[in-house]
Amino acid sequence: MVRAFERAGTDGSGNITDTTQGLIAVLEVLDPLTYALLALGRTEKDVARRLRDAGIRGRRQNMHHDPIGRWLVQVGFHAPAIFVNPDGTGITVNAGGWVNIAAPPAVVEFVRAFDDGAYPDLAEDN
Repeated sequence: MVRAFERAGTDGSGNITDTTQGLIAVLEVLDPLTYALLALGRTEKDVARRLRDAGIRGRRQNMHHDPIGRWLVQVGFHAPAIFVNPDGTGITVNAGGWVNIAAPPAVVEFVRAFDDGAYPDLAEDN
């Protein structure tokens, strides 16, 4: 996030740019989002177990109905849109502006395994 601020910065006269203003607006949601993702666990199997225990299922290869996005909503993270990137490496949220954040390695590993057919008990029919 710091790099994003460094790139956005000011317009040279000390005025905050619209891009920076948008980044400030989404900072409030990034901490809860990061916490919620980390709370899933340290390994792919931890993530699957946490989702299973929470009764969350999702659709394979479907960023709109992915179990990770459903987890985020269940634990209270609400934004107008939450999408899990198809490769699982990031979460894109719209909370006053589109922001993509990196997902923890355990989440990335889970999404890739889930989309490749692992964890059939967590899958819904598409």
